[in-house]
Amino acid sequence: MLMEKITTGRRAPFGANPEVGDAGKATQQRIIAAANEAFAEFGYERTSVEAITGRSGCSRPTFYQYFSGKEDVHRRMAARLGNALSTLLSELGEVTPDQAGRDELGAWLLGLTSVHNEYRAVADSFSASVRTDPLMVSGASILSSTYRDVLVRAVKKPLTNTDLAALATVLNSAAFGACTYRDRIGDVSSERLATALADFVHRSIFGPINGVNLATKRRTTDRQGTAEAPLSLIGPADDEALRARGLRTRERLLDSAMTAFATLGYERVRVDDMVREAGLSHGSFYRYFADKDAAFTELAVRATIRTSDLIDDLAAADDLPAWMRSFYELYANEGGVIANLPEARRAGVPVAALAQAHTSTSLKRVLASRSFGDIDADLVIAFALLESVPAGAFRPRGISIDASISASSFAIERGLLGR
Repeated sequence: MLMEKITTGRRAPFGANPEVGDAGKATQQRIIAAANEAFAEFGYERTSVEAITGRSGCSRPTFYQYFSGKEDVHRRMAARLGNALSTLLSELGEVTPDQAGRDELGAWLLGLTSVHNEYRAVADSFSASVRTDPLMVSGASILSSTYRDVLVRAVKKPLTNTDLAALATVLNSAAFGACTYRDRIGDVSSERLATALADFVHRSIFGPINGVNLATKRRTTDRQGTAEAPLSLIGPADDEALRARGLRTRERLLDSAMTAFATLGYERVRVDDMVREAGLSHGSFYRYFADKDAAFTELAVRATIRTSDLIDDLAAADDLPAWMRSFYELYANEGGVIANLPEARRAGVPVAALAQAHTSTSLKRVLASRSFGDIDADLVIAFALLESVPAGAFRPRGISIDASISASSFAIERGLLGR
């Protein structure tokens, strides 16, 4: 779990005495530091034990004295992150519907961004690690529950027309997600993001309050303003040649690809996985797609167009819970690709950056319709609300999908749109 005690002993059967001296502790710390660099550079899936040992200057036998594999060292790093966050949680004071309460959140969230910066590699690789390490899921669930309980106890006189525990869970996911998205979406400093998060969280809990959580100065850049090229639905090169049967086969392959990406993640998926799921041959796959990236690209374009179309309706939506339910339904169908866009972007798949730019354009239009807020920083928060929060909702974390939808719509309506 994320808050486990961090041990420094040798693993069996390396010596009768598992205790190590200062030299052994220094070696273990050197391995962890090297792993941190490797995860940051290559991502979780592409990091190998060899990449870690090469950076640490130790041999494979030495590595295995302390760790059973890269999953083990990543879990130890996550434990450190969990311990740092637990310490930070203990420092949160009363959150009240006034400037003092908003400033309390601001100080706490600035600490969160600082902790995230220190442990960025393990935080950024969380989504990939949970696919193969159930302990990461259980640890994150414990940490999320702890955050929820601390925030619920800290909040004084909240709005009464929402489930505060569910809202706290959503705000937790949004805050952590925003820290992860900060570098991916735009050049927003930790301080600027912490300020925007404090306003957003305070508005979500207490509603918009002039002079307290409604910043009047709006700032924006054009770096993420428009996509480099318009997205268009990628279809078969010759619809006439494919005809109905060919189109059905192609859609069957795309459905199986979506399942494979959702289950395994972008890096681990192979063409074998897609054709096995579809019950078709490799020859059938290559009749329609050049490689796995071609299938991923088409799925990503479809998901991005559908997401952007729905976001374009957000500013004028009268029924936010209904809008959010539609978004969750979309995510249930398309989330296997949406959640993998960061991995695909790291791997250099062009559609990933284009999809982000396209979605950013839609979100910025929504944020520009307000009379307040830091558009660049709020864009990062919006991405977290629409990607990290639904992703977490489909993993066990103590609240139902319906409760997550209700709390998410509340956070968007009060926190993001300031209604």
